[in-house]
Amino acid sequence: MTVTSATTRNDYVASSGQTVFPYTFTALADTDIKVLKNGVTLSLGGDYTLSGVGTYGGNVTLLSGATTGDAIAIYLDMPLQRTVNYQNSGDFLALDVNGDFDALWLALQQSTTDIERTVRRPDADAGTINMELPVAADRAQKLLAFDSNGAVIAEAYLNNETLLLRVQSFTGDGSTVSFALLDAPSSTSLLQISIDGLLQEVSSYSISGGNVVFSVAPPLNSNVEIRAFIQKAITVTNMNVDNFTGDGSTVAFALSANAELSNTIVHVNGVYQYKSSYSVSGSSLTFSEAPPLNSAVEVTNASGVLF
Repeated sequence: MTVTSATTRNDYVASSGQTVFPYTFTALADTDIKVLKNGVTLSLGGDYTLSGVGTYGGNVTLLSGATTGDAIAIYLDMPLQRTVNYQNSGDFLALDVNGDFDALWLALQQSTTDIERTVRRPDADAGTINMELPVAADRAQKLLAFDSNGAVIAEAYLNNETLLLRVQSFTGDGSTVSFALLDAPSSTSLLQISIDGLLQEVSSYSISGGNVVFSVAPPLNSNVEIRAFIQKAITVTNMNVDNFTGDGSTVAFALSANAELSNTIVHVNGVYQYKSSYSVSGSSLTFSEAPPLNSAVEVTNASGVLF
C-alpha cells in the first residue's frame, strides 16, 4: 500500500453517549494506536475496539458511551524498530519491501506530529536566533525566558527581585490631593487605596513624580491608607541587627539599614514589642513611648536584604 500525507493524531470532545470516533491515519497493527480518555490510557478490547487497521483510517469504538465533554485523543504510537531483515539470495517480495518502506514513512509522520506538538521556532524566524537551552548548571532553578532578539535565556525568579507590600497612612485635610510615597510602583494597578475604609476606584487617582494624586481631595480628617506592591532587588543575604540602650526619653533610633515595618522584630529587655508600638521610616525607627532608662533595645531587620 501507499502512505498518504496525514497527521497521526485526532482529538475529539465527546457528546453524551458517543461511542464511535474516527481516526484518519494509517496504522499497521492494532497495538500501534493509543487512545486516551480525559488523559487516561484506555485498553484495547477492555475499553474499545478498532476497525480499519492497515488501511487509510478507521474507527475507535468505545464499549461504554462517553460523557458529554469527555476529551478523546487517538494517536499513532508505533514502536520505532525494524523487524524485517532481507537475506542474501533470499526472496525479495514486493509485499515485504512495501511493508518495510510503509513503516518508515509512518514513523516519519508520527515524529512530525510529535514535533508539531512541541515548542518550536516558526519558519519566519531568522536562522541565526539561538534556540538552544543553556547548560544545566546555568538554567538550574531558573525560568525559561527570551532576550530582545527572541533567543533562549534563563532568568532568575522575579529577576532577582522580591515583592513587598508597603503600607502608608495619611490624614486628609479636605484640600490636599497629592501624597508622597516612600516607594512608587510603576502602575496604579499595583496600588490599593482606601479612604475611611472604603476602597477607591483606580481611576480616581494617578501616580506622578513618586506621589499619589487624587482627582478629588480626601475629606477633612479622613483616614487614607495606601497599600503599594513594590519590587526590590536582592543584593545581600544577611539580616541586620542593631542594639541600643534606652535613656528613658529618646524615642527615635537610627538603624544601620533601611527597614520595612512588617520585616522588623524589636525586643526591649528581651520582651517582644508589638508593631503598633513603633513606626519605621527609611532607616529610622520611632517608638510611641521611649524605652526605659538603661533598657536593652534590639532591632532585627530582615529588610536589610532588600536594599
